[in-house]
Amino acid sequence: MRRAGTAIAEQGIWSLGSFVVSAFVGRALGIADFGLFSVAMVALYGVGGVLNSLVVDPASIVGPRYFDDHLRRYGGLVVGVSAAFGGFVALVGLVIVLTSGGGALASVGAGLVLAFPTFVSWAMRRLPYLTEQPGAALIGSIVYAVGSVGGLIALDLRGRLSVSTALAALGVAASAHAVVMVGLWRPVWAGIRDRAMARRARLGHWEYGRWFIATEASSWILNYGFAGLSAGALSLETAGGYRAGQVILRPYGVVFQGLGLYLLPRYTRTAVDRGIVALTGTVRSVGLLLMGFAATAWVVMLVWGDGIMSLAFGPDFARFGGLAAAMTGAMTIHAWIVASSMALQAAGHPRDVFFGQLASAVVSLAGGLWLGLTWGVDGLIVALWLATAARAAVVATMFRRRVREAKSSGSHPAAQE
Repeated sequence: MRRAGTAIAEQGIWSLGSFVVSAFVGRALGIADFGLFSVAMVALYGVGGVLNSLVVDPASIVGPRYFDDHLRRYGGLVVGVSAAFGGFVALVGLVIVLTSGGGALASVGAGLVLAFPTFVSWAMRRLPYLTEQPGAALIGSIVYAVGSVGGLIALDLRGRLSVSTALAALGVAASAHAVVMVGLWRPVWAGIRDRAMARRARLGHWEYGRWFIATEASSWILNYGFAGLSAGALSLETAGGYRAGQVILRPYGVVFQGLGLYLLPRYTRTAVDRGIVALTGTVRSVGLLLMGFAATAWVVMLVWGDGIMSLAFGPDFARFGGLAAAMTGAMTIHAWIVASSMALQAAGHPRDVFFGQLASAVVSLAGGLWLGLTWGVDGLIVALWLATAARAAVVATMFRRRVREAKSSGSHPAAQE
């Protein structure tokens, strides 16, 4: 439990830094510029979803499953691939910036330029969890939080804070984080040249990543696509308010992401040794924990949402308190998605998680676009609840089905799809 607490603390520091960055930019630059800043983040995290799906997220399963005795060589390979992909995306972003003529499209390009340091940083942050060293990740997150927030404060004090300089500060902080993490965890770069490892890793990552990438696409629609829709079809102010509401949800993300980073490699080892049935009690406990946390946050936002939004982002954001409360309420359902999905992934059933996200994607695309254009931001909230409920129902059903199959057949439940 001590290491689990360290993992949650690490996620807390990382998310707190991101929260303060968003709140500071919103207060210092205003709601319209915060909308442009959000567009840049939508672009970065949208493309970053490809990396997370195919490289970073599967590493928590592929590493312990296939390379448990060579994790540092494997880590060098993961970082190398992340750097190569990030460099390519950054070049594309630079071309967009130079040819866009400004506006929202330039913000998209600026977000993509951040890909190189950001993607390397994401990869390095994940690796200590493969060797159950969340303390190293915690040190790195402190460096990132201090660097990003400190950079913004320094720019503001000098009167040079803008959307572009804020993004540049995040790039510098990500670079510092990556350098510190390399020094702490020390990946073995020979893994980049290990053809046998690369071949096994490619097969393993594709085995899981092909489902993760479809899953990530749906998550991006809910987490970032709706904010982009707000900017394109409604207004930059609405996009800024919608994104601010999402930022308020960070405390919930601290718990579930921190637990996920710590538990998923452990889940994988348990599933390999004892099967998915052994995870049933843990799924129930994690689901109840997260649901209770989300319900508490929902009550807080219902009562004090306007004041919290005003305090965090400034008076112009107070009118989005109800929106933030509605988003928080949907997280009570999301608790069971997190608990069940981790177990399914660890037991070698990423396709089942994909089916849940497919249901979410269908509802998001079919309902979100129509509801958003018809009812504005209220329609997006309705679509968020519907998509979350659809995904939770499918994933929970898949988990129960796999447990029943394991109990009735007696076969090894951790077998691959």
